Amino acid sequence: MKAAAIILIATTTPAVAADLAVRARGHEVYEVVKDTAVLDAVRKIMPAKDYKVWLKWAKNGVSAPMEERNGVVFGFGCQPGNCSTVHGRLAFDHEGHVWASLTEDGEITRYYGDPPGAVKPLLTVGTN
Repeated sequence: MKAAAIILIATTTPAVAADLAVRARGHEVYEVVKDTAVLDAVRKIMPAKDYKVWLKWAKNGVSAPMEERNGVVFGFGCQPGNCSTVHGRLAFDHEGHVWASLTEDGEITRYYGDPPGAVKPLLTVGTN
């Protein structure tokens, strides 16, 4: 009998991500990121160093309920007292996509998950 190796590659399926969009709509970002499925989805699209900073503001920052615009549910957590320049942003659509951005000092440092042009404004400080 030969030994067999099995490699599992975990991805966020469209059904899971779409469910995340439905579950996230209307909830504060700091509530949404308590969901391990959300954290797993974001961790997959972002380097560990950036994820740590993003999570700090998404989890412990000031936020508003996530809203839906043109089929994309989006929201942000920001640094208390400095919301104009420091953000961890998050967006889902109903087709299974997950996107995020990290903004420090009022500039986008990076978008995650390769958001299309129509989604980038939802992940950018001062454009929505």
